[in-house]
Amino acid sequence: MFLTAAFGQKKNRNDREKAIEKLRQKLDRSKRPESLISNYGYKKYLKVEGNVQVKINEEKLRKETLWDGLHGVFTNIEEKDMSSKEILSQYHGLWQVEESFRISKHDLRVRPIFHWSAKRIKAHMAICFVAFSLIRFLQYRMSYRIKENYSAERIREELYRVQESIVRNSINHERYVIPSKPSIVAMKIYEAMKKIRHVIPFKLNEKA
Repeated sequence: MFLTAAFGQKKNRNDREKAIEKLRQKLDRSKRPESLISNYGYKKYLKVEGNVQVKINEEKLRKETLWDGLHGVFTNIEEKDMSSKEILSQYHGLWQVEESFRISKHDLRVRPIFHWSAKRIKAHMAICFVAFSLIRFLQYRMSYRIKENYSAERIREELYRVQESIVRNSINHERYVIPSKPSIVAMKIYEAMKKIRHVIPFKLNEKA
């Protein structure tokens, strides 16, 4: 099934006109066909013989203008299984897949893997997958409860700064917790998860 989605018609036209203008300037500067090949490694294999004329295909350019503002999508999903609106909605959500790969690679550092045995490699992948699931769930909770969206990197940095120091009274041996001052974002994270974040020092329970 083939679908079309409407985008910026003016932007498509401006981008094409800029590209064509650069191409016209390049053609005016040099009439050698081999100069239009961007891969310089292949030029040494190129031999141009005879009278070769290079020019812009105006007919193809005219047909291209018919697609201004439209974006075509091919899919193997039957129309009876999913409507065109649903398919386009799924297509617009592909950025989430790309973002998930970036989070796994950059934030969670799923690769490279410095393990040799299959058991350790599987354990590494399992830990990364659980961490990814948790960060996605946390992002969902913040979006649902706080109505704000934060990247995985921002959430990690905010939680990393949340610290607590335990001090011990040398006389009566009682212990006290001194929490670090949380940021506004860190407090929102705790709020989204319905967790209480102590902001003032408190006595540590002996059973803790």
